[in-house]
Amino acid sequence: HISIVTVELSDRDGDTELRLTHGQLPNEASRDGHTRGWESALDKLEKFFSK
Repeated sequence: HISIVTVELSDRDGDTELRLTHGQLPNEASRDGHTRGWESALDKLEKFFSK
């Protein structure tokens, strides 16, 4: 299947806000799995940039 990932970066009082949207997933199980994966990846990214 094809899904669409959109990443938006914006200025938030001198910080950068990242908004990620992942759409057109085929079902709830796929959505839930991708949600866990994105949360893990973004947590690691946040830790990397906070060093």
